[in-house]
Amino acid sequence: FYVYLESGEMVQKLLLAEGLARVAVFPPDTKYELEFISIQNDAKSKNKAFGKVLFVIMIINYYN
Repeated sequence: FYVYLESGEMVQKLLLAEGLARVAVFPPDTKYELEFISIQNDAKSKNKAFGKVLFVIMIINYYN
């Protein structure tokens, strides 16, 4: 599931952008894979807080 703020922003994207999360992909649910990886890579290039990762954003298909 994906979590959204009242503003419409996706919490997972915010965490990735700050370097507080990392992407873990479990096919076949790859809907946001490229977007999440892009955000993660951008945060890494800006030396965000990757030494303090608090969350892992997992993309999993719960509905087989």
